[in-house]
Amino acid sequence: MHRGNNRCEIFRGDADYLFFRHCLLERRRFGIALHSYVLMSNHVHLLATPLEPDAISRFVQSIARRYVGYFNSRYQRSGTLWEGRFHAAVIHSDHYLLACHRYIDMNPVRAGMVHRPEDYAWSSHRHYLRGDTDSIVDPHAGVEGLGADPLARRLAYGHLFEGPENPFELMRLREDVQACRPMFDAPVRGARMGRPAKSRL
Repeated sequence: MHRGNNRCEIFRGDADYLFFRHCLLERRRFGIALHSYVLMSNHVHLLATPLEPDAISRFVQSIARRYVGYFNSRYQRSGTLWEGRFHAAVIHSDHYLLACHRYIDMNPVRAGMVHRPEDYAWSSHRHYLRGDTDSIVDPHAGVEGLGADPLARRLAYGHLFEGPENPFELMRLREDVQACRPMFDAPVRGARMGRPAKSRL
């Protein structure tokens, strides 16, 4: 997660969102698989896998610098745009992989910008729910394993968004990312995210 300085706007119009998306196309040059994203008015969320050491740091620093140059030139401003260093947490389970997908996609809904995540144009949600082509998305094996074919995967992905979000899960995700703390499976009150665990004898 990378946020605008003092929560200031980092996107003021469609051209800004499009330019940032263009920057994300650089991911493979840095050794990054980008699984999910949402571009909000004052922050961005990325769910990614580094394919080589320090890839995420180099990638985020590069696109952040490039975007600041574009933004400052377009709006005739100077100085910093981002609030210090980005925050990140390592995911150690399929449960939290899917939880992060839902958390990212639901950002515009929680912010009151849209009623449904598929109504928001600047995220990867439509790629997974409707099969819309998105050239910057690299699906993770944990999502590909939700179904045996594209239709089954889209239906299963849509099921992740049924029912209300779990407040305890939301709190934990936010705290782990803010503290850059790894995400492991652990009991979370009322959590219903992900596929049911297999029963053990």
